Amino acid sequence: MNINHIAKKPFFDLFYRSPCMALMLRAAFHDAGTFCKNSKTGGPRGTLRHSHDLDRPENAGLDFAMDQIEEIKDEGNHITAMLSYSDLIQLGGYTAVEYTGGPVMLFRMGRKDAEDHDEHTPEDRLPDVREGSSNILTKMHRMGFTTQEFVALMGSHTLGFAHQDRTGFQGRWTQNPHVFDNTYYKEVLLGERSKFLKTPVEHMLAQNSEMKKLCEAYAQDQNLFFEHYALAHVKMSELGQEEHLLSEFEENQPKYKLPESSYLQLNSFSDPQKY
Repeated sequence: MNINHIAKKPFFDLFYRSPCMALMLRAAFHDAGTFCKNSKTGGPRGTLRHSHDLDRPENAGLDFAMDQIEEIKDEGNHITAMLSYSDLIQLGGYTAVEYTGGPVMLFRMGRKDAEDHDEHTPEDRLPDVREGSSNILTKMHRMGFTTQEFVALMGSHTLGFAHQDRTGFQGRWTQNPHVFDNTYYKEVLLGERSKFLKTPVEHMLAQNSEMKKLCEAYAQDQNLFFEHYALAHVKMSELGQEEHLLSEFEENQPKYKLPESSYLQLNSFSDPQKY
């Protein structure tokens, strides 16, 4: 068993007890999604553990995820005890994708945490599903993502539920919100024939010719989606931290591998819509 497996084990145990995979993935996105490639500010620095970031409206509902991060930091195992908060938040996102049947991503550790007295993350950095397409793409490009990477990352909405009090929308994007697969794109392409949630982003994906072609490709080829998603997710999780990161594997090791099976097991007494 390698260090990646040992580090992920407390998250596997958490997800069996509480199916908060989508919430943990959202925390990873929100901690990393503040990066600016020009100023080299923001990014995965563990700022969600500080109240001045966690209490912002766009981070509503993430307090549960951060409570779990604290518990895993204190009581997980000898590997998680050594990791920074920013490492743990991103590791939770990796494990959430893997646990639900998505690609297995190689985790590099060594991120440096922002201290509470550091400059606060500037506001209005995170992409918002309620914004128009130009604003969303501007923010993704600010982080250094291409249009293809943006479309691939949107596939993460195959997991979880939207909550009115957090995003202004209510519902789920796919039939099974606990399985990481390519059904999000199939629902996007169905348009008004789909019975699941459609925000302005889903309409943009279906109407923009470049994005629609990517959605069609991912809807037809799940392995292609997994490949593009994994590369974009790893990139997001390392933004601004690249020089600090270390791996137990060789540098030329692939950043991901396709899943052989899903770890997915849910405690029958849990309330999945809570997350």
